[in-house]
Amino acid sequence: VDTVTLLTDSNPGGGTDVYFREMVKYLGPMMGVNFVVKNNSAGGGAAALAEAATAPADGSLLFGVTPSYIFMSLLTKLEKDRDDVEPLVNIFDDPVVLFVKADSPFKSLGDIIADAKANPGTQKWAAGSPTSLSRISLESMKKAAGVDVTVVPHDSGSDTLLNVLNGTLHLGIGEAGETADHVAAGNLRLVAVLRSAPMDALPVVATAESQGVPLVVTQF
Repeated sequence: VDTVTLLTDSNPGGGTDVYFREMVKYLGPMMGVNFVVKNNSAGGGAAALAEAATAPADGSLLFGVTPSYIFMSLLTKLEKDRDDVEPLVNIFDDPVVLFVKADSPFKSLGDIIADAKANPGTQKWAAGSPTSLSRISLESMKKAAGVDVTVVPHDSGSDTLLNVLNGTLHLGIGEAGETADHVAAGNLRLVAVLRSAPMDALPVVATAESQGVPLVVTQF
């Protein structure tokens, strides 16, 4: 095989898409093949899963997954599900972060929770599709914090970023990698990381647990 398609259910600009396009610059020479990244976000990832499950079993297509493909299989009756693909290797563990627009009045996750309790039903949080880890995480955070907010689903991380950046939504969730450029440019502020300890790269970003919200998320 001279060319390998790396399939992702992330839209262009989403966290997984960005990561894969960087990764293949190094993986291609190591494996001696040309990599092509292909996006197929239809059906919240179900279409990409079906494409991977029905592709020739010759190594010409690899499906880069996140936990979404497991949740889809558990929550929805699909033509092809997680049992129709074979896991090969874990590539990364990407810290999950919560972010707001840089000029948001909320300086911390504690500020967000306090406002949500004082003004129930007014905040809107941005997450991924209903079967995504990000959506399940925010619903879990709502329950843990005891707040009444609206979690708005999106097809990809890029859409989530856009609607926080344009001020439509108050809080977003995503991977640290996909927010890095916007944070560096001063467009976004990270208010929490959903790990048991702060990130080595960004030690000033407090964990959700340290801000009173007992939520830890592992994103593979």
